[in-house]
Amino acid sequence: LGAPLGDAELFGAVGVGATFGTFATGETTTGSGKVYGLTFGAGVTYPVSDGMSIRGEVNYDNFTNADQNDNQTSDWNALSIRVMAVFNF
Repeated sequence: LGAPLGDAELFGAVGVGATFGTFATGETTTGSGKVYGLTFGAGVTYPVSDGMSIRGEVNYDNFTNADQNDNQTSDWNALSIRVMAVFNF
């Protein structure tokens, strides 16, 4: 979902995400599994030349446990900020 704002373009997104791996089950033990849930994002893209734009975005992930060994529970929340150059060719 996006909308123009002058030369820039604002955008937002909502989706489902997942992460798979090894999780701590104690101070010295681990188990494997996956966590999944909702992910939200918003950002802006701004053209700086004919072939290049600068893009910034903020993403929030809110995942909870599922299918983990040893009946462990995990909640995984993350906020990430990215700035990147986008080259159009």
